[in-house]
Amino acid sequence: MKLSLFISSLLAMIVACPNLAESAGSWTYRDPEGPDTWKHHYKDCEGHEQSPINIVPKDTFFEPGLADLVVNYEKSVSAKLFNNGHTVQATFLTGKSNISGGNLTSHFRALQMHFHWGSENSRGSEHQVGGRKFPLEIHIVHYNAEKYPSVSEAVDKGDGLAVLGILVELQVQDNPVFDVMVDNLDKARYKGNEVILPSLQPFSFLPHDIAQYYTYRGSLTTPGCFESVQWFVFNHTFPISQAQLDKFRDLFDSEKQDTKKLPLVDNYRPVQPLYGRSVSEASNALLFPVARHQTKLWIAWDSLMTRQYFMKQQSICALYQPQ
Repeated sequence: MKLSLFISSLLAMIVACPNLAESAGSWTYRDPEGPDTWKHHYKDCEGHEQSPINIVPKDTFFEPGLADLVVNYEKSVSAKLFNNGHTVQATFLTGKSNISGGNLTSHFRALQMHFHWGSENSRGSEHQVGGRKFPLEIHIVHYNAEKYPSVSEAVDKGDGLAVLGILVELQVQDNPVFDVMVDNLDKARYKGNEVILPSLQPFSFLPHDIAQYYTYRGSLTTPGCFESVQWFVFNHTFPISQAQLDKFRDLFDSEKQDTKKLPLVDNYRPVQPLYGRSVSEASNALLFPVARHQTKLWIAWDSLMTRQYFMKQQSICALYQPQ
């Protein structure tokens, strides 16, 4: 019994550490220690595979053979919601949830989810799509548990991490899925505040269609900016209300007694250059014949209502994909 309790406690410590939404050292999202200065203290922040990026749909590489992303999350997990001064983060206290598929070569264990948001509705997300910014973005962070014994071993390795990026749009009504987070933000209002969430359902924070996504090689979006992340940014968005978004804007970046505390807002890194990287797109595709012989037309729809056309020269049998 004591051994079982020790192992459970040890697992919780491994999952919770380190905090991937922040790094040791002094950095902020505001001048004079804002994102433009990070490269002076963290060398990887000026690398050529940095995140986030502006995803331009017409420039993405369509991969009809890209495998579906397999999300194998526990139905419910307990989590620690913590304000670290840069974001609020829900660290999962169990280690069974994982993802695989896509272009991942193994199973990646879910660690935590955190958020990036703006002081205005016109900004806040880290990733952009066609130059469009969203008011909030959710990140669910995973590490390569089959290859590395802990996240601290994986965090700076090229195949160490995988992050799901969920772009958030506003709707009139509250999203009840989001209430478990919003209803506890008051308990994490100041830096250092934390609260245990007995029941969190990570799968519920994903968009309704996870078969359509963009994927690319990138980095952590906070120092040390390690280029160790396979990113999956979903085409479809996740809806919340204005009132739910405003709850995030009530948070502070310092401790309660700090007389110089400021609202915790605009905690996003600007988009970074691609430097020749390709962005692949996985999408449910409909196939229509447009000519005889071997030419076929792929029509893929993304959640931003952008229709993209892709020409393929392959055999009819290879191209046929039923609904």
